[in-house]
Amino acid sequence: MSVSQPDPLLIFRTLCTVLGGQDPSALDACIAAGQLNPLFDIAYSEDVLPALAVLGNERLVDWQPLGKARADQLRQSLRANTLRNMTISAQALKLTRQLNQAGITPLLLKGTARLLQTQDEKLGFRKQADIDLLVRPEELEAAGNVFLADGYRFQLTSSDASGAPKMLADSRAAIKLSAAHHHLPPLFKPGYAASVELHRHHL
Repeated sequence: MSVSQPDPLLIFRTLCTVLGGQDPSALDACIAAGQLNPLFDIAYSEDVLPALAVLGNERLVDWQPLGKARADQLRQSLRANTLRNMTISAQALKLTRQLNQAGITPLLLKGTARLLQTQDEKLGFRKQADIDLLVRPEELEAAGNVFLADGYRFQLTSSDASGAPKMLADSRAAIKLSAAHHHLPPLFKPGYAASVELHRHHL
């Protein structure tokens, strides 16, 4: 007698329900149905293991059915993402202070704003990709210069002969190159976890 395999689409929907918080009992039901490992597989493929770990901790889930290696991977993913988000929070606060010192008051957008308001126990829930800041259009060049003075560089979509992305240290040129976009080219600084996007208007 063959054992039926769980429907991947159904497991994906369950994962969305669990992470979206629409049904607090969805995770318990998934565990009761013996589908914790397929849920882990899809969470891994969608790069949301830290979020699953946070919600599992809230529900006091016993990860033992996953096996030691996977349970450890789940905990390590949450630890690593929590530490990364802590450094991104510090990075965002430092940038804000630097802009304030230049007389610029930025507005934190999207995930950056949510990250800085997140409670400690949920700090590792979301994977933060970048830091989004909105400044007045007339302040774009001055804001870009603040970041350039701190060692950031604009990354262009073109590459050099080695295939590495070209970097630009000119705010005025970056503004012209991105005239059709809602933000300037992303700013990168070696050793920092997140890139920075300077927005000229709300999305």
